[in-house]
Amino acid sequence: MWSRMNDLPGTVDISKTAGMTNTDQPESMRSQAARVTRRTAKYRSDQIHDACEIFVTSILNMYHQQDDTTPEIQYIVRKLLNEAIWKFTEGGSKYRNCEWWTEKAVAQWASNRGGNKYSGLQLEHGKSRSTTIEDLLKPDAPARAILEDSETCVVTKSEHATITTHRKRRPDLSWRELYTSIAIRIVSNPSAGSRL
Repeated sequence: MWSRMNDLPGTVDISKTAGMTNTDQPESMRSQAARVTRRTAKYRSDQIHDACEIFVTSILNMYHQQDDTTPEIQYIVRKLLNEAIWKFTEGGSKYRNCEWWTEKAVAQWASNRGGNKYSGLQLEHGKSRSTTIEDLLKPDAPARAILEDSETCVVTKSEHATITTHRKRRPDLSWRELYTSIAIRIVSNPSAGSRL
């Protein structure tokens, strides 16, 4: 049941923090927020994946325990799952931890100058997030397996536009088949153990 959310380990009763200013919050909350802000890119992807699996499984368990899933509950659950899918696929660092890149994205990254090495790049979900959400919402869905099937690829913005157009025409193709059909070549992450 939704009322049990505060019984989960590590959850905070939002009603107890509503209206608090930053200085009113307990020291542990302030220091944790500061650590998260400073260290977002330093999280280990395997720990992000584990945390997302726990979160998704908890949300799905509560969702499936409901006798009547109202449109409002469905809306919130879909929004939460969408965010969890993003975090799972980013793995703590949107581009650095992405396993697949296109050749053009690697070239774009290499030619970028200045502070933003990722200018002109986008993270493309091989399987749409909406499809992944539908798969997760099925009773007894294997959350981890479904999340791991949500592969991503770093592409250029122009490739993203091309992919989006062709995906609408050929929804039957896997992302790899689609890329091949429009002559987009993928390569393994160029960082392979280094910092992108």
